[in-house]
Amino acid sequence: MKIFKEYSQSQIFLLPPSLDEFVPENHEARIINDVVDTIDLSPLLAKYEGGGAPAYHPAMMLKVIIYAYSRGIYSSRSIACGLKTDTAFMFLSGLQYPDFRTICLFRAEHADVIPNLYVEVVRLCASLGMVGLGHIAFDGTKLKANASVKQTRDKDGIEKEIERPKEQMRQMIQASAKIDELEDKIYPDGDGSEIAKELRKKEYRLKKLKYAREVLEREKLEKVNITDIEDSLN
Repeated sequence: MKIFKEYSQSQIFLLPPSLDEFVPENHEARIINDVVDTIDLSPLLAKYEGGGAPAYHPAMMLKVIIYAYSRGIYSSRSIACGLKTDTAFMFLSGLQYPDFRTICLFRAEHADVIPNLYVEVVRLCASLGMVGLGHIAFDGTKLKANASVKQTRDKDGIEKEIERPKEQMRQMIQASAKIDELEDKIYPDGDGSEIAKELRKKEYRLKKLKYAREVLEREKLEKVNITDIEDSLN
């Protein structure tokens, strides 16, 4: 008799779960989280005039975008989906769910600032001995958090090193914008992840699945019968 570990999707937590528990200590999302928390976000914060409805915190939005790009995810719709299905995204967003339009708007409105902030992220990651973030390889691993005397003398060299991650982020932003534009045409009325309204109800889904299985079984039997007939003729 085979024995399996207990499996239940209706399990109730005795204590409220913490997001911290769902992301391993060595996960890349933690690095991005801590690094962004240490950089100067005043250029980003300065673009918010205040008033009106509360906006999502720019630090959270920046973390989510940098993490998404590091995973090779450029679609705002895919990022929005990740915020609801991926624990690393949930950790970075603090269980907040900006929709794809909000993500797209944030990227567009701050496209001039994000590359500069990304340079700081790269510099700090490089100073930690990292050579990249996920799908993103750092060309400027020589960048240090604090420039040495030798580096100070070679200002042109430093500028060239800094320009690499800037251009890298500009290209990622452009790729993201193109993908969003294409998906806007494909999914003009939504985010592309919707399922038919009737399928959202479990009872209806199960009925459909039962019927579908019956149809497939009939088709399978018909194919078997045809094969048996052909074999008997040979």
